[in-house]
This record gives sequence, structure tokens and C-alpha cells, in this order.
Amino acid sequence: RSQQRNAIHFSDISWYDAAAYATPRIVKAWLSTRVRVDSQNEAGRTALMLAAAFGNVEMVALLLSSGADPAITDSHGETAHSYASRFAPGQPVGRLLENASGISP
Repeated sequence: RSQQRNAIHFSDISWYDAAAYATPRIVKAWLSTRVRVDSQNEAGRTALMLAAAFGNVEMVALLLSSGADPAITDSHGETAHSYASRFAPGQPVGRLLENASGISP
């Protein structure tokens, strides 16, 4: 029972927080609700940008395989790759986004 009490359900966390902090299981639950994978928050950030900023390769791969567009820009013209470059430099997530975007390193 204590495990159930401490478990996070996808409805307890926003789509954007799920991409940044949660497990793939929670993000898959959100995707099953037909959330738009490329929806943007008030600052124009997508779930892919947030996952990239945290260097979360597994989440970035999941979002890309679910149709996330790595070319979308936020309100400052930043892409998921630029978030990865700034906040997770040298992490494998940058290479994953380069491949998805066709960016040369």
C-alpha cells in the first residue's frame, strides 16, 4: 500500500514536468491521452526542449519516436538542440538531437 500512496500518477504532473522529471511510463501515459507532443508552454517550450535541457536521452528518444519535432523554436528562437547544448553540454542527448535534426556537429 505504501508504494501505491507514493506512486506518481500521470494526472498528478503536468505534461511539461513529466518530460523534464518523470519516468517514460508517465510520459507514455500522457501520450495515450493524445496530448499534442509538440504543444508549447507560455514561453514556447516543448516537452522535447525540457527533456533535452535535463540531458534525458531516454525521454528525448521517446519523444522523438512519438513524433516530436526538433526544429520547433521557443519564444527566443531556441530549439531542443540549443537547450541540450546550453544545459547538458557534452551529453549524448546533443548527438541524438543532431541526428534527428540533420545538424552537423
